[in-house]
Amino acid sequence: MRLASREVRQFGRTDWADTSFPHDAKMSQVHFSLETDGKICRIRDLDSSNGTQVNGESMVEHVLADGDRITAGETTFLVQIEGGADAQDVAAAKTVASAAAAKAPPPRKKVSAKFTVETCNSGVTMYRGQLSDLSAGHLIDLLARRFPLYLVVDFNKMPDGRPEDIGEPKYLFDTLPPEAAATASPWVIAGADYPEWFSLVEKGWGEDAVVAFFSQGEAGDVLAHLRGQAESDDRVIGICWPSVLAPLLSFFKKEYVADLLDGIDAVVAEFADYPDTWQIFGGADLQTALEELGLQVEEPQAAEANSSNSEE
Repeated sequence: MRLASREVRQFGRTDWADTSFPHDAKMSQVHFSLETDGKICRIRDLDSSNGTQVNGESMVEHVLADGDRITAGETTFLVQIEGGADAQDVAAAKTVASAAAAKAPPPRKKVSAKFTVETCNSGVTMYRGQLSDLSAGHLIDLLARRFPLYLVVDFNKMPDGRPEDIGEPKYLFDTLPPEAAATASPWVIAGADYPEWFSLVEKGWGEDAVVAFFSQGEAGDVLAHLRGQAESDDRVIGICWPSVLAPLLSFFKKEYVADLLDGIDAVVAEFADYPDTWQIFGGADLQTALEELGLQVEEPQAAEANSSNSEE
């Protein structure tokens, strides 16, 4: 099986995984995922019951090399990598992956969160759930197992400002002079490039500071698309701020929103009018992916009852 650049593929025992092995009773329903950017190939254990091993060693996240052997349940996979990064880049990527496994908060073992489904005036489907059931960081972590993650972060609104170890900036407003961009522009941060992105989400949620975009497109294309959508005809469009983006995705012109979401699989943002919830915007087919990740759709009658109880 060949993995395409920027593809994320899940392996497990059931049809919830992209590639399933139904006869392996010790493999979890969705056991591990593989992702490659065309140079580096990463494996990630998806909270499997029996764990995932690479060359006999248990791991949470790992950068693979040619000839590695992956064991999940009673099945062993041989990794073959053609071309790829040089040894120095692979070693650096392994260091980053190890740091991520050590520092990133673990995702919840069992997801019991429910969500409602609503078709917005813009034509987009909105999926809404409660933060008390699933935090924004853990929600985004779940989606990042299926789709590559890109955060747009306004560090001017972050409680602790910008982390010192975050690396070189990719400014959203790249047409600004460098001095102005350094002061005023939000950053676009690929989840694969900054393993500690979880803390940015958890600290920035509720501060109008962070939006999560998910896309299977090439990283350079996603960055160019977001930049193009953020500035048009010498105007700044606030797709970087949830207070602007969430209403825009809900109520604005269908043609504009369709163009904004071209190549984007999902968007997660807070909604000021609903501070206790998270919102996912995407296509109608996104519901299947959410259910495969363990979330459960809530019937409208139950959702209305829960809303009435919370208001009381």
